[in-house]
Amino acid sequence: MDGYTDSKGADSHNQPLSEERARAVEEELSGLVGTADITFAVEGHGSANPVAPNEIDGEDNPEGREKNRRGEVRFPR
Repeated sequence: MDGYTDSKGADSHNQPLSEERARAVEEELSGLVGTADITFAVEGHGSANPVAPNEIDGEDNPEGREKNRRGEVRFPR
């Protein structure tokens, strides 16, 4: 489980926020899988790896920032 934030604010704020986001999703998923033998690895990445621009031509992009505040679940291949 990976957590991300938008680019607003300092890294010192965004990093813990992304970790909290990842932990919150992990808690919800853990409740759904019950006693299944599944292990979660939780990591926060702050504002790294945006999926949309936080700004466009120097102007704030609220829609892009919203997409960047996310959690991602990855499965090994």
